[in-house]
Amino acid sequence: MDVKHTAATPPGARVSATARYSGRDGKLYVFDVSVNDPKGEVMTGVHKRAVIELERLLGSAEKRR
Repeated sequence: MDVKHTAATPPGARVSATARYSGRDGKLYVFDVSVNDPKGEVMTGVHKRAVIELERLLGSAEKRR
């Protein structure tokens, strides 16, 4: 995740986060993300995720034992 913190939020303030799918970058799925508090934006960024095969992931993790 690549994020940019744009403003401070006071302690106890509610925040809301939004992620919107914006397309693909090769094998990765790209999402634009933003976080707002009652006064406006406090963070923006881009999050990239790959779809994985669970069995393959667990097998790789097991090899590291």
